[in-house]
Amino acid sequence: MESGRLISEARYGNLAQVKYLLGKGIDVDSTDHKGGTALFAASAKGHIEVVLELIRNKADVNIMTEDGSTPLIAATCNGHLGVVKALIKGKADVNKRNPNYATALRYASSYNEDTSIMNELLDAGADFNVQEKIGITPLMISCKKGRLDQVHMLLKKGADVNLKCKKNLKALDYANQQENTDIIEALTNVSNMVVFIFTYLMLFYMSNLFFTSTGYKDGGYSWKC
Repeated sequence: MESGRLISEARYGNLAQVKYLLGKGIDVDSTDHKGGTALFAASAKGHIEVVLELIRNKADVNIMTEDGSTPLIAATCNGHLGVVKALIKGKADVNKRNPNYATALRYASSYNEDTSIMNELLDAGADFNVQEKIGITPLMISCKKGRLDQVHMLLKKGADVNLKCKKNLKALDYANQQENTDIIEALTNVSNMVVFIFTYLMLFYMSNLFFTSTGYKDGGYSWKC
């Protein structure tokens, strides 16, 4: 079938054939037996020119395969930064979840050693505290993988170090399992800062409450009625 051919040509990066088939009126969002489209195939393989052509032809950038993968997740898993940028520019939903409630950011933590794709996703508004069905967060995955640069990036964005997965583990627990002292230090510093800020705010609140509930009388304090 011509629709199957479109997907195949996209998978192999044959831009001329993709243009030819689209020109014949082939549905840009036609799927294979697993629900994959031409855009999904090109995204997974990193064929940026084909991806751009398909987006120009109104391909659905958020369509999901039968297992819940999206073109953005496919590009992220395979480390195709240019495709990730193109899909985001084409209005791909960076927070779209698969059946396990995982987003592209989860796969950036799991599959990418550097921070380039993670940075793109975060800048596009990816939820850095998103939890899968089992409660795992991108920060926990980066800790488990021992990726210090990712941990720093997520912490800088405000990732919550106190979230727990369904095993009752925090990001620090995963770092301790790996005995990664640099990540442990980074997490501990943030935890200590959170405690310090919370304590300071509580003291400020209590002192403010005290002074607003008292007043000056005859040169001294007296409780207001």
